Amino acid sequence: MEYLWIFSAIAAAFFQSLRLGALKQLNQTLSVTATSYVRVLFTLPFLTVYVIALCLTTGEALPMPNVRFLFCAGVAALGQFVGTVVLVRLFQLGNFA
Repeated sequence: MEYLWIFSAIAAAFFQSLRLGALKQLNQTLSVTATSYVRVLFTLPFLTVYVIALCLTTGEALPMPNVRFLFCAGVAALGQFVGTVVLVRLFQLGNFA
């Protein structure tokens, strides 16, 4: 378990490359906003499975969200979406680097 971070980093890089490649392909047939929505909707089931697995393995229940949490989560979600829109738009311009 000492070197688990190495395999996690390699897996993260692999899946990030896979996701970016899929976004680039999808961007050729859909608009920038639609491509970004697809990314968000595709990620939601994986996030749900992750949270359920985390709760089951730790035995902890989900905490009750408060106003501050919902505000921070909303700001983070909006930032993630805007970042994805910018990334997909750069794919269209052909100037990703």
